[in-house]
Amino acid sequence: MQRRKKLLEMARGNKVQTSALTAEAMWNQAATYTLSVHNTDFSKEEVVVNPDIFKSVREEEFLEIEMCNDSSSARKFVVQTGKSISNDAKVKHIQISIIKAIADLFGMDKKVQVKVMRLANVADYATESVGILLKDSYFSRRDMRLIELHLKVTKQIIYKGKTMEYESQSFRIKSLKLRNPVAPSVVGLTDHKTKFRYFSRSCETFWVIEISKELYQCSNDGYYLYEKIVDFVKGAFEEFKVQGVSHKVTLVGAGKVYHRKYDHKDELGIEIEASGRICHHFFHKLFTVQSFKNSTLQSILRLKKILAEYPDRLNWTHNRQEHVARLNLEPYKSYKGVPLGESELSDSQNFCILEALNICHKEFTMLGRQSLEHTGRQVLILSPGKGIYEVSKELGNITKHLYRSCDCNVNLFAFGYPPLHVVPLFYLSLIQICRCRR
Repeated sequence: MQRRKKLLEMARGNKVQTSALTAEAMWNQAATYTLSVHNTDFSKEEVVVNPDIFKSVREEEFLEIEMCNDSSSARKFVVQTGKSISNDAKVKHIQISIIKAIADLFGMDKKVQVKVMRLANVADYATESVGILLKDSYFSRRDMRLIELHLKVTKQIIYKGKTMEYESQSFRIKSLKLRNPVAPSVVGLTDHKTKFRYFSRSCETFWVIEISKELYQCSNDGYYLYEKIVDFVKGAFEEFKVQGVSHKVTLVGAGKVYHRKYDHKDELGIEIEASGRICHHFFHKLFTVQSFKNSTLQSILRLKKILAEYPDRLNWTHNRQEHVARLNLEPYKSYKGVPLGESELSDSQNFCILEALNICHKEFTMLGRQSLEHTGRQVLILSPGKGIYEVSKELGNITKHLYRSCDCNVNLFAFGYPPLHVVPLFYLSLIQICRCRR
């Protein structure tokens, strides 16, 4: 409450210049001035003015700059003076200068002639929406709300790529859109109507690869579907390297295996379905990638090798296609000391998607699990099927409640052939529908 009162007091004390101040200007606003470009070694202020020329300029005042060599609105922008007007000798040889970060947005690399005026109408540069980029730090909902409130009440100048700091937490402006665009959406002002969106470049994410029969089927171009998933992961990692993100990606293999005979029915993950079939749910953490600066080729090759060995690791021998048998030479006789009999992988629509989502939620919400270097959580399902799943109504309600109460997004990528008509994502089996009617 005290922090919010402080921000409101700052908002009341913030005096925005209006057109009435134009008459008080002591410099010739019809004249042209030489606009220079400076870097952070010269000054960290976004705009530096010569006090001998602009005698009536005050601290934290909004100035509108218009380039004389272009009459279009694309050459108009707004800047704000610093908290103090410098009288150093180094500013005596310039008239007005802006920081290089703003100059790069307009492609300025040399001195240009401009007109300098007091901002007459703040609404011309008011922003409708602002995108904020978060990286290498943890921002809670409370932190985001305080940043939003701070930017709204202080009416600050923002531009693409600007790095800002609030309470020792730094963030960057990713994008902005003006409400009444008289100028390009490059430089703007925040106000009480501005909406904010947050983007994270350092989030924790689980990529769950669905291990099902469709994963080892061939597409029309002759590739296995698991090879297409590997290509997708490879392209995503390469894009992460270009963008310089620091996500923490945990690759997971999950699925369901049907056993014709299994003597260890008390083991965790074993279930007897209503049809009488014995199934085993598995959730295997493959490996984690936390840095994309170096080459990720070894991780991609490792993933491809693991997916190719999965049929033999699970001893998939019943109703197994001939081309799958060629992926590996010798099947596993046991897994974790448990003898494996003949088994069969489930198809995509019987994949245990809700169970996998609940396990990911448990990993995220585990006590002491929150990382102070990541913001945002995500679960990505990579499915070789069509994106249609048979689920339990009770488990579906539990999963929906869990993900509504946490800051976690769920996305699904289906690499199989799309259905010929509109279909639901989840559907109940006939046995479950009869139980619900009773």
